[in-house]
Amino acid sequence: MNEADMGSRICLQQSADLCHIQQERQRLMSQKLQSGCFYGQLSKTERVPDLTLTEIAYPSRHVTPEHSHEQAYFSFTLNGRYTKMYGSQRVECTPQTLVFHPPSQKQSGKCGEAGGRSFLIELETSFLHQLQRHPLIADRLSIYRDGPLLRFAARLYQEFRRMDELSPLTIEGLMLEMLAEASRKKANSRNAKPPRWLEQTREIASTSFSEHLTIGTIAKSVGVHPVYLATQFRRTYGSTLGEYIRKFRVEFACRALSTTDTPMIQIALDCGFSNQSHFCTSFRRVTGMTPTAYRELFRPS
Repeated sequence: MNEADMGSRICLQQSADLCHIQQERQRLMSQKLQSGCFYGQLSKTERVPDLTLTEIAYPSRHVTPEHSHEQAYFSFTLNGRYTKMYGSQRVECTPQTLVFHPPSQKQSGKCGEAGGRSFLIELETSFLHQLQRHPLIADRLSIYRDGPLLRFAARLYQEFRRMDELSPLTIEGLMLEMLAEASRKKANSRNAKPPRWLEQTREIASTSFSEHLTIGTIAKSVGVHPVYLATQFRRTYGSTLGEYIRKFRVEFACRALSTTDTPMIQIALDCGFSNQSHFCTSFRRVTGMTPTAYRELFRPS
């Protein structure tokens, strides 16, 4: 064999080796993870019938390669900041962000400088059958940043941290309620679009929740009668305007409690509550726990 032939063969072998390395890298980068497997540092995991609940910690600037999961799951960001990529869709997961991942959803991501923690709820066997009955939530990626689903996720995390003999039953009940609410939310989103004045009402409630709002002043600003506004708002969004505003105040408080050291009284005033007592009563009514307990549960340990 002359030197030219030997050089050609070496180049071909090197090219084949490089191709193999690239193929192996692509395989690893697009792997499908089995039930109970997640990237990050495992803090705690619990298994209850047909559900796996896991808390994961991410170090500073942690990078997750492209992958997917065999099972559907919810991820609930506890603290930190995590940038997720779902194909071309970019999602910023900040505290109190809930994401539903259907089975085999490809994803990758990167954690911020401060690292972070996430609570993951994986749905197995019979719960997957529950999803199949409700394709509205089983067929696509869904992101939630407000509303009842976040409160269900917080209560599930609280039960996960407690874990006594009644926790499996409680977790199952909360999960079923969570699936029902997700299905209802999807179904409502496919209904006829509300009139512009009703959307304006919701915008006012969600952006000015800390102010002293009344049905009369809001009705005047959107140009309808107060009684008609109250009736149509409840019929469309499933709660009174007052309940809706209270939920936004509490959700704002949840973010402040879990991400800052702001004193409780200041958070109460920033939310629009007249005093700390009123704040604590409303907070417990919505979340099922006191602001102090919530802060202790969701702040980094």
